[in-house]
Amino acid sequence: MKNTKQVNKLKGKFFFFLGLINLIVILCTYIIMPIMLNYPPYAKDDLQFQNETEALNHLQQYILLFVLATFIFAIIINFMMRNIYVFLNKYYRKEKITQQEIEKTRKDCLNIPYQFYITAIAVIFSIGISFNLAFRMSNLIILKFSLMFFTIVALITLLQFMFLQRNLKQIILLTYSISSHCKKNSGFRIKFSTNLMIQIIPFLAASIIVISLIGYAKTTQEKGISLMNYYKAFFSTRTFTNVNLQDLKAELDSIPLLQESDYYIIIPPDRNNIYTSNPNIQVSDFFLKYLEHYFDKTNGTIYEFYATEQQAYMIKLLDDTGNPWYIGFEYITSDYELMVFYLGIIFGVSLLYTIFIYIWSRNTSSNILNISESLEHVANENDYTTQKFLPILSNDEFGDLAYSYNKIEELTNQHLKEIQNNQDMLIEQERLASLRSNDWRNCTQLKNPYFFCSWWFRRLI
Repeated sequence: MKNTKQVNKLKGKFFFFLGLINLIVILCTYIIMPIMLNYPPYAKDDLQFQNETEALNHLQQYILLFVLATFIFAIIINFMMRNIYVFLNKYYRKEKITQQEIEKTRKDCLNIPYQFYITAIAVIFSIGISFNLAFRMSNLIILKFSLMFFTIVALITLLQFMFLQRNLKQIILLTYSISSHCKKNSGFRIKFSTNLMIQIIPFLAASIIVISLIGYAKTTQEKGISLMNYYKAFFSTRTFTNVNLQDLKAELDSIPLLQESDYYIIIPPDRNNIYTSNPNIQVSDFFLKYLEHYFDKTNGTIYEFYATEQQAYMIKLLDDTGNPWYIGFEYITSDYELMVFYLGIIFGVSLLYTIFIYIWSRNTSSNILNISESLEHVANENDYTTQKFLPILSNDEFGDLAYSYNKIEELTNQHLKEIQNNQDMLIEQERLASLRSNDWRNCTQLKNPYFFCSWWFRRLI
């Protein structure tokens, strides 16, 4: 059976806002990702260069990520909402809805945000890790991409969680227009403190990850500049008179390496017989294309690939025939000790925030619990004639809630007293009316001397 117009409109609303949330977060990621992962200058914005060096340029990659994430989220939410759609279709068609269906709908509305939150994180994060492992990148790059991917997924799912929770509450309210009967424990029993932690901790963790990755990227960038200046200083003191492979090797061998992992590169004009002092290393196509496109713009700083933390300082020489040779040193700018330090900050600060938020949320939850227990105690009382005020323990919204209840209790007792007074007045009026009735009946019998004397005697008494 086809959905009603109202249900189709609701579906469209859900898919639109889920897609909008994905778009906003992915767009922000598109802007901030090159900063956090230290992308090579110029290449990060040059789509034509990206098309030459990658199967998909970055814009296409993010569009694919947006479409894939939105499609997956749409499937998940559509599957989870199926029973709610059935209820809404019956409601708008004015069909009979049982109490069991109403309770089921309320339970689903309370559970779905949490189910979606966990499922979306698990599915999307698993896909992201699989892609990283499939490309066989270094452990450090996989770690950085995993942290970044966790940040993206956490922010998207957190915003979608709040969106779902807000909109599903409207459906819960709709069920009460059909039946006011309800059960206390409907849906997952999640404490207020736990709910706060679920919503706050991922956001804080994502913020800490972003700040830490930016700090790490800036530090490795400075390290790259320091290494570049070291080799640049040596090149500035050398004069290369004979530009050929053997003489260039001899000159470069005489320059001390700043790191054991550094090596030099000699690129002849034909680009075919490229020589590296490390026989296990091959110059990538990205490196050669970046050299060709941006050598003059970057003053000789050439990058190996996106986010690889491996770059080189190159100079250009002309041989006797006027053909260009490129020579220089390639070095690694990554710092595992620094990454371990930042990982310690990420997990340490996240743990401290978790403990702090747990204590704060428990304290906040205790205020709610005090009010809840007091209300439950009042509700279970059989004597409504005495006032039962709640203690105001704080000067905030919880204190306002206790104050509002006390005002309701005060008004209720006033009404109870008024009702009691009205009942007493009615009883008194009935008694007086009964006496007047008896007096009138007696007056009709006053003609009889015996009744007159008895009536007068009773009046005197």
